[in-house]
Amino acid sequence: MSSSSQDNLPAGQHNYIASLPNEIFTYIFEYVLEFKTDFVNQRWLEPDETNKAAQKLALVNRHFNALVTPFLYRCIEIDMGTNVYNRQMKKTKNVIVTLDTSETLKAHIRALSIVTIDPRDWQQGGAINLPLRVLTWAVNLSYLRLIEDFSDSLFSPPLDLASGLIDAALERSTSLRHLHLYGIHQSLPLDRVVAALRRYPPKVTELTLYGRASRSAIRPLITKRAYRKSLIKKLALYHFDGGNTDIRSLLQWPKVLTELTIGDYLEAIDLDIQSLLLPHEDNLVVLDLGFIVDPDRFNFSSFTALRVLRMCYWPLITSYREMLAKGEVKQLMAPQLGHIHWYFAGQRPEDYTLNNFDLFDETWLCDLARYATEEHPQLRSVSVDYARPAEYDPQFAASGHAWQIPPYPKERFGRVKAQYESFGLKFSYNNPVVLRPRWRNELEHERRAFEARGL
Repeated sequence: MSSSSQDNLPAGQHNYIASLPNEIFTYIFEYVLEFKTDFVNQRWLEPDETNKAAQKLALVNRHFNALVTPFLYRCIEIDMGTNVYNRQMKKTKNVIVTLDTSETLKAHIRALSIVTIDPRDWQQGGAINLPLRVLTWAVNLSYLRLIEDFSDSLFSPPLDLASGLIDAALERSTSLRHLHLYGIHQSLPLDRVVAALRRYPPKVTELTLYGRASRSAIRPLITKRAYRKSLIKKLALYHFDGGNTDIRSLLQWPKVLTELTIGDYLEAIDLDIQSLLLPHEDNLVVLDLGFIVDPDRFNFSSFTALRVLRMCYWPLITSYREMLAKGEVKQLMAPQLGHIHWYFAGQRPEDYTLNNFDLFDETWLCDLARYATEEHPQLRSVSVDYARPAEYDPQFAASGHAWQIPPYPKERFGRVKAQYESFGLKFSYNNPVVLRPRWRNELEHERRAFEARGL
């Protein structure tokens, strides 16, 4: 491990850097490349201070075990004793030269299990080779995440880069199990992803796709032979508007699908979800539906393995703004269902505003608990998302607290929780704060879409 820059390091620094734990090589891209963190900017001189920096870095970044090259070599290449705030980073070309001779660095990369790549951080000249090289060496990689939209990067061509990264990971890593991809549309067509997965021996068991699929004709790729070889057990589709055809094709791919997510509060799409899930009724354990499912069009009682169900709050549906009936609870309960989570609890269908959790919601959820315990003793817990809309008050703008967060209905939630506990059930709620302007736009879009569908 030698280079002209490393020859100028203080005595003993070579061994210290070589002995650093893997945690120090984890980082968030924008922090390092844009010099936003003090512990990277100020102190890479003394071992004690470096160790403190590593601890802070690990605390900030414990979920990212990502590309280590720029972080390590940006730090080493900085001229010791100078004010790095006033210096430019070394050219990436020099880093690549150093990278070629670093067996120590290769060893750290071989130990990586999780790699996250954001294409916006590799737009400098020559840097396009770095993520490809890292994925070539990351033979123990288990989780690859490509984030953001590859069409926004300055790479040429971005499509080949995205496909190349996926190919490199599938080819080199023997333990890759989870593929997490953003930007599924023209810049990373779905058919390219499916074709890449088919080119290599089956290994991926979890596939997460974010993006607006462009109806990329994947159906011919998902053949009976592909079905027999598929190991995918967990499938997640976010902001995925490929329609019934692409989603049906994807759902036909896994031989045994145990977890499915179709969500992130999708735009209204007319999915025949009951028909789509028919082949997996006996295998699905977790089902997460982030769009409104009309109870009249769905019956969960045939899902024999289902244990966790997450879906949009039923009273959201205009035609369903009424008290809960016992027969509807039977329709909701799968034989082994143990947990239900409701999105958007307390929201109103009339104007799609986020209102207080009122008496109707309290009664509706308590009725759910009572009917469920009478008919379905397997249910153990219910949780809800309750979003409080923050209100803008200009009189507090000068103090920096213009967004006023109204109090949540703690007493009402407390009564619901007490009622559940009396039935031997657990009740909990998440309490995210939502800024009203963003949600007004999104919910207005949803409202118009549902009206067009006649809901």
